[in-house]
Amino acid sequence: MVGVSGVEVCPICGEEYEYYVDCTTMEYTKSMCKCDRFAYDAEEFLKRRGLWEEFLKFHEERERERAYKQRRKRKTGKDE
Repeated sequence: MVGVSGVEVCPICGEEYEYYVDCTTMEYTKSMCKCDRFAYDAEEFLKRRGLWEEFLKFHEERERERAYKQRRKRKTGKDE
């Protein structure tokens, strides 16, 4: 496999992570930083408690609200 690997610092949590890009397939893989582990653990917690589907519905509603606000902002040029 021909690829590029390296170490970067997450701009959010500041933790280092390793990455690898396979140049033949352009597949990108990386190790988990603190942010990734937090998101993974949150998802696992919600699934174990049977709340994952409820969270997905909540998130979809929030995304619709954000999209609506963005459309209004573009239309009026003002923040709400």
